[in-house]
Amino acid sequence: MSEKGYELIDINRVTRCFIFQQGEPRTRTYHISFDKIQAQSLSRGLLDKRS
Repeated sequence: MSEKGYELIDINRVTRCFIFQQGEPRTRTYHISFDKIQAQSLSRGLLDKRS
């Protein structure tokens, strides 16, 4: 997706939807993780990567 110019701009924590917008094509790496134990919150992996 990033090679077509899509970049992550937001994450809806309730629905866990990832919002992308089209920009300049470039190489990006997104790391997505899921933690079943936490309720109504992003996993530690996502929280660490967004900062």
